[in-house]
Amino acid sequence: MDELLKIQFKLELNKIQKYLTYLDKMDVFMVTVATNEDPSLLSEAFRNLKNQHIAFERDKKFFEYKAVMISLYGVLEKYIEVWVKSYLEALSLIIPYPLLNEAIQNNHFKQSITLISMLIEDRWAKYQHLKKVEVVKNLHDCIQSVNRYQLNTDAFVIASGNLKHKRIVAIFETIGINLNDFLIKNKALNDVIGISERHHVEKEVLYNKINDLVDRRNTIAHGGEIDDLLERNIVKDYIAFLEVYCMSIFEALQENYIQQEAMHHYQEIKIVHHVWKKSILGCQVEQLIVAKDDFLIVKTGDGHFYKRKIIELQVDNQSHSVLNIVDKTDIAIRTEPPIAQNCSFFLKRSAR
Repeated sequence: MDELLKIQFKLELNKIQKYLTYLDKMDVFMVTVATNEDPSLLSEAFRNLKNQHIAFERDKKFFEYKAVMISLYGVLEKYIEVWVKSYLEALSLIIPYPLLNEAIQNNHFKQSITLISMLIEDRWAKYQHLKKVEVVKNLHDCIQSVNRYQLNTDAFVIASGNLKHKRIVAIFETIGINLNDFLIKNKALNDVIGISERHHVEKEVLYNKINDLVDRRNTIAHGGEIDDLLERNIVKDYIAFLEVYCMSIFEALQENYIQQEAMHHYQEIKIVHHVWKKSILGCQVEQLIVAKDDFLIVKTGDGHFYKRKIIELQVDNQSHSVLNIVDKTDIAIRTEPPIAQNCSFFLKRSAR
């Protein structure tokens, strides 16, 4: 998956954070101006600004609150959609259609039909970039041209409105991922909400900041009465939680992609001798071509998947840039740490 998408997400959150910081500094400045009674220090422009500030102060708070809540929800919805679609596009490049997760295949057909119906009704501006004939063609190609196909990725996010945690989990179910299982193992998210100490609590309670954000956005979008504006320090807490929550979701997609790579394009190292210094793997392999700067896929004891770049390869204490191994051979692989003895290891299959 494209790391740039993650960076763009953080940048957009950062823009909102900077806006809040700007408002804090502006408030300090305006209070200084508004409470200064020495006319010699005030120009006509400052007096006008003072009056404007006093007149607009209450409405300004409502406007800012609405803008921030809608912006935060917009970031959430945008990146859940973008990341899910990016994940599916990435899978389609490495896995033939018949070998895709069964949930993806089943939901691709069913939800593509729903998407076509929505395009026929022509009431969703969101999908104006799509054409019915292209959606149908993609469905046909998935069946007939199994190695060269394009998924209707928009079909998987047609239910992406009002993205409370439960709705996000449902979207991930359509692509064969149990999101709650991944989130409950995520250390950063665990540290924020204490999942391990509260595993018995309903998931909707654990993620209540996300659900509350959606409710507040809906109230604003539908013109409801706002009677409990959040203070800026509380909004900043929401931003911090949203960042950790969404980064955990991105990592879940990334892990699943690496797992699919391991399944379809890598082979497991069956004989592992030892791991030294959390970075050197001693193992036996055969029928394999492996090179420096290739990747080693690591599966941890608790089921996480991640990649580590190969920094050095050795046979009999001699370094090699490439190893073309035919018979059973003991090799040493030095990677970026950490790796551990209780992990499983995968190297890319060789095309011979």
